Amino acid sequence: MPIFKNALKISLVASLVLTLGSCAKRHKFDLKVYPEQNAVNVQPDTRLVIVFPEGTTPTRCASGLICIYDAINDTLVDKIDISIPDGPTTKPRSAQVDHRIENPYDYSRSVIATNRNTVPDTPSSSEAARAKDMRLKNDSSQFQISIIGGFTDGFHFHPVLINNNRVIIQPHHNMITYKNRYYVTIDKSVLDNAGDSWHGVTKEDKWTFSTAGNAMGVARGIYTVDPEGNGDFTTIQGAFENLPDSCQDTIIIRVAPGDYEELIYFRNKTHVRLVGSGADKTLIHYRNSDTFNLSPIRSRSSEQDGAFPNRNAVMHIDNCSDIVIENLSVTNDEPDVNLHTPAMWINGERIMIQGCNLQGGRSTLMARGKVYIKNSKLIGNYDMISTLGALYLDDCLLLNNNGPYCWVHNDANRHGLVLKECTFQSLGTGISDLGRTNGLNMPQYPNAEMVLLNCVLKNIQPGGWTVICSPTCFFAEYNSKMSNGQIIDNSCRHPYAKWLEMPKDNEVIQHYSSPAWFFGGWNPDDVFREKYKRM
Repeated sequence: MPIFKNALKISLVASLVLTLGSCAKRHKFDLKVYPEQNAVNVQPDTRLVIVFPEGTTPTRCASGLICIYDAINDTLVDKIDISIPDGPTTKPRSAQVDHRIENPYDYSRSVIATNRNTVPDTPSSSEAARAKDMRLKNDSSQFQISIIGGFTDGFHFHPVLINNNRVIIQPHHNMITYKNRYYVTIDKSVLDNAGDSWHGVTKEDKWTFSTAGNAMGVARGIYTVDPEGNGDFTTIQGAFENLPDSCQDTIIIRVAPGDYEELIYFRNKTHVRLVGSGADKTLIHYRNSDTFNLSPIRSRSSEQDGAFPNRNAVMHIDNCSDIVIENLSVTNDEPDVNLHTPAMWINGERIMIQGCNLQGGRSTLMARGKVYIKNSKLIGNYDMISTLGALYLDDCLLLNNNGPYCWVHNDANRHGLVLKECTFQSLGTGISDLGRTNGLNMPQYPNAEMVLLNCVLKNIQPGGWTVICSPTCFFAEYNSKMSNGQIIDNSCRHPYAKWLEMPKDNEVIQHYSSPAWFFGGWNPDDVFREKYKRM
């Protein structure tokens, strides 16, 4: 009997050990990921992508960590705590302070700030520091925030994006570097509704990858961007992060067809040509607004040189010159039509856009400096075009849900807005108006300028413009037509509006028909033909 009891005891212990061993056995990690496990030559701007089985619709949970480690020494390189909200959902208070011409925002820099060497929400100016003191809260502890393009005040961003069965993780910018090896860990609690195949990612799962030695296109002056990893960069922002400031040689960024869900911000860049594969093929989009990314200060002089930069667009071109953007679309995904949701914000000289689609809500396009747009489509709502300087639209289609189309507030030192051979078309059944200057209880712009030449107007109210603040404004039309080709009846136009006619206004019409005259000597067509013809 004792022998039998001992044998039984041994058998039970063995069975228990086997059972515990079975329970402790790790689940095999067999989900498709990008970068692939043990991938090499990965671009440092890579996203982390997990592809779940068809029919799976994972959701983001309220807690958990996503970490990237240096695989050589096990040090933490980047961490995303998803318990921290992406950004504000109600408009935060913004301190009312100003940069003016006598105290302009300083764009000079000897070192470009990144998330590796600077804490996000570090004020980039004395005025921003004052605003932060008034705010009394640090953005980096309240919301997700990342330094993009060297803008130290930072941007709120969406670290986890979910498209059907694909989970896309955006690390903090510039934390992954060339010539290194990394591994990824993700808490299981980060995702829900992910199916039985999801158990998180641990070090033992070996989601490991090595980055490339450099961007191969740098030497030849032509960068390639491909979201599938077949270029020098996987994101457009990654390409701009690698451009030197104030370069005198033309650099071409060629963007492959694909979906680019990213915030783009670049400053101090010159002589760059960003070329997409077609407005219906290279699709740039993001959800941003003046609630999600309100600037740390609210500028009362945003039309002046030296004003604080904007942060609520999808693409931001800041303090740049000689930039050409072609054959792509930029869309702000924010659905709230009452927010300022620009597709593109421009502060620069000699900026040319051609063959592009821009779609947003209020203030789809905000432009200060000298900007020329040709053969493009703009879609938006109230004040869809906001001009802070000289903006010339040539052969463009404007689609509006809720007018006015344009908000013009240039001063006497610069031209305002010209629309030549453009079509205004309401998306709904109501009528809109062409534009306005500022309304009551706002700064007035008695030298505001808006000129229409040979435009087609559909569903425009008889008065044309709602608000023209002064008879000294120059709001004028020449040869405006209805969709059937018939000349518009101008008898009910705003009393301050001008109706140009030949031959008495020939000189004025000829001047405004010439972009070179309007821009004081800069001819965009010459720039396109000569300086940027290399592909």
